[in-house]
Amino acid sequence: MNSKDEIRLRKYRSNLYVAGKSYILFGAWSIAKIFLTYTMQKGMFDDYIESMYDTGIDDSIVMIVGVLCIIIVALFAMSLHLWTGLGAIRYANEKKRGLAFLFPGALIFVLTIVCTPLYFVDQNGLPNMPGLEDFASMFVDYTVLFIFVDIVFSIIKIKRCYKKIINAEAQSA
Repeated sequence: MNSKDEIRLRKYRSNLYVAGKSYILFGAWSIAKIFLTYTMQKGMFDDYIESMYDTGIDDSIVMIVGVLCIIIVALFAMSLHLWTGLGAIRYANEKKRGLAFLFPGALIFVLTIVCTPLYFVDQNGLPNMPGLEDFASMFVDYTVLFIFVDIVFSIIKIKRCYKKIINAEAQSA
C-alpha cells in the first residue's frame, strides 16, 4: 500500500527529474546567449579585434583565438549545467546519493546574482537602461535560478520523506 509519504517521495523525485532536464535545456540557452552576445552585440567583438591590432598579430589569428575563447567559455557553461542537471536526474532515479552536483549550480546561482548589475551598465561602465532583449535574457537567467532552487527544495523534501518512510517502517517492525 502507498502511504502519503511514499506518494510525496515519488512526486518530489518526479519534480527533481523534470527540474534536472530543464536545467540542461537552459544550459543550451546559455551557449546560445554566449554566442549571440559576442557575435551580435554591436561593437563588443569589434573592440576586441581593434585592441589586438597594436600587437602586430595577423587578423585571422586574432579571429581564431577570439572564436576559440568563446567556444571554451560556452563549453564550460554547458558543462556546469550538464553536471548539475544530470546529477539531479540521477539523484531522482536513485542512481546517485552524493550532492556534489549542486556545487556547479550554486556557482551559476552566485554568478548570476553578482552579474545582474551588469545588465544596467553599458560597455564603458556608464548607467544604461536595459533593452527588451536584456530583460528577456534576465528573465531566462532568473528562470535558471528558480530551477536550481527547485532542485534544492526537491532534494530536501526527498530526504525528509525518505526519513519518514524509514522511521514508519522501523516502528511497524
